[in-house]
Amino acid sequence: NIGNLYESDEDSFQRGSVSYSFDEALTPGPHTLSLRAWDVLNNSGEATLDFLVTDTEELVIRNVFNYPNPTTGPTRFVFEHNQIPGTPVKVHVRVYTLAGRPVRTLESEELLSAGPMQVSWDGLDDDYARLAPGVYLYRLRAETAGAEVQHVAEIIEKLAVVR
Repeated sequence: NIGNLYESDEDSFQRGSVSYSFDEALTPGPHTLSLRAWDVLNNSGEATLDFLVTDTEELVIRNVFNYPNPTTGPTRFVFEHNQIPGTPVKVHVRVYTLAGRPVRTLESEELLSAGPMQVSWDGLDDDYARLAPGVYLYRLRAETAGAEVQHVAEIIEKLAVVR
C-alpha cells in the first residue's frame, strides 16, 4: 500500500505522483511494475510498466526491427535502448544491397524517448529512386556521449522490399 506516498499536483484533484525507493537494488534484467489506484468514489484504474535494469552505463540497443517488413515503400526503423530519456543521441541508419553496396544513409540527432526510438525512411535510395524488389541489409548505429566517453552500439538486420 503506497497510498501515503501519493502527492496531488497543485490545484488538481485528478493528477498527482508517487515517489518510491526500493529497499534493495533490482537485479539486472527485465522487470514489471503494476499499480492499481482508487479515487474517493472507489473507482479504480490500473497501469503496468515494463522496464529493464542494466548494470552498465554504456549504450546498449536491442530489439531492432523495421516496420512494416516487408515494405512496399516507407518504413520505420525501431530500437530500444538502456539510456535515460532525454539523452542526446545520434542515430545513423545505412541500407545496403546484399552485395554490400550502400543505397541509402539516414542520419538524425534527437533526444532519446522513454520508449522505443523510431527513424522514418521514405523507402527511396540516395538518388530518390525506388529500390528494386529484394532483400536488403541495414546497419543501425546509435551514439551517445557521457562523461567525455563516446558510447556506440551497432546492429545489422535484414529488410525486405516488395513491389
